[in-house]
Amino acid sequence: MRRGRLRWIAAYWGREDKPMRRWRIVIVVAGALLAACAAWWAWSLHGRQGLRAAMQRATILEREGRSHEAELVSRSALRRWPRVGALHYGLGVALLSQGRYDEAASEFRTAAHLQPNSAWPHLGLGRVAQAQGDLQRAVEAYQRAASLEPGLAKARLLLGDALAAQHRYEAAVAAFREGVRLDPRAVGARIDWGGALAELGRLDEAASVLRGAIVRDPGQARAHYNLAGVLYRQRQFAEAAAEYRAALRLDPQDVDAHVHLSATLFHVGDYAGAWEQVHAAQRLGGKIKPASLAALRAKTPEPKG
Repeated sequence: MRRGRLRWIAAYWGREDKPMRRWRIVIVVAGALLAACAAWWAWSLHGRQGLRAAMQRATILEREGRSHEAELVSRSALRRWPRVGALHYGLGVALLSQGRYDEAASEFRTAAHLQPNSAWPHLGLGRVAQAQGDLQRAVEAYQRAASLEPGLAKARLLLGDALAAQHRYEAAVAAFREGVRLDPRAVGARIDWGGALAELGRLDEAASVLRGAIVRDPGQARAHYNLAGVLYRQRQFAEAAAEYRAALRLDPQDVDAHVHLSATLFHVGDYAGAWEQVHAAQRLGGKIKPASLAALRAKTPEPKG
């Protein structure tokens, strides 16, 4: 049967007196090829859309704190697309959120193998190492991520955080500065940058960076608190008190802010205000140094009630 069909096609091609029949064969073959291509494209598009939907769903669940559900979505997708590195990375993030560090590291390593030029799996490995207390391994992973994608701000910011935890403040300052240059909206990184500068005793720079963070987001209690600490060290007690009060307006349960505001008010001679902050700290379970209480009692008796 097959040889008969081939002879039939050859007959059409060989009969020069009927050229239209040869063009019909060309059109039929071309149409079949186009139909096959269209079917393949539709199948491929459907697959890509399904993959994209699965990754988006897992990401949303993770952001909502539903890491167990994000894990299930990622595992389900991996049964269909086992060679997609981004799915392994997403599964690693879900496992990391659950404290399953060894499993998370395994998924991040698989993602790094499948996506050798991506920084994200190395960021994941760094986060695992940092969670396990291995700061040097975390630093190395973040440095690898930064070398793979020099324009990725997150790599620099996580590197700065790990370096600061190692008390390597000069290197941390450089990492934070570069990270903020790449992502000026990173207010939390500005706060950490200011903290690293303060640890180095570069108080004017620290105050400038922290003020920049407050300009960008006045609702950051930590920025006000850290700036107050810098101003206190500079003996600008009135300004420090104002920043501690700003921090407490945003976070009234911050025991340390009450304690430090008490000490700051003592220096400006507001002893009644200092006692008020002492009592507020004590109500929240805070401890005041006996020497500080004695110094305050020497200035004015402790109010009753």
